[in-house]
Amino acid sequence: MPPTGAGSWTSSGRATSEQEHDFAAEGATAGVTAGRTFRQATGWLRYTMTVYDDTEVTLAGTFRGSEGRRRVFDLLVDGHAAGTYTLESPSVAPVAKEFRVPRRGM
Repeated sequence: MPPTGAGSWTSSGRATSEQEHDFAAEGATAGVTAGRTFRQATGWLRYTMTVYDDTEVTLAGTFRGSEGRRRVFDLLVDGHAAGTYTLESPSVAPVAKEFRVPRRGM
């Protein structure tokens, strides 16, 4: 079920949802953990999402905890860097993150 106010959403690891959002990746695998589907990649992941010019965009995701290791990744929007982020947590417990996507051309 999409979150309230979501303009576009996808459920990673679910074939129908990924097909609807033009999923593509390099080195990706899918699975289920704790009853939730997931995607992971050694390269990159891409989804096509609907956004509206007059609406702020926040990308929300749930990540597997990093077991004390730092994971650094870039968020690209339309091929442009929207930010570099670091994920670091003490266990494998899921970590929810939100990323505000800068509006371009405003």
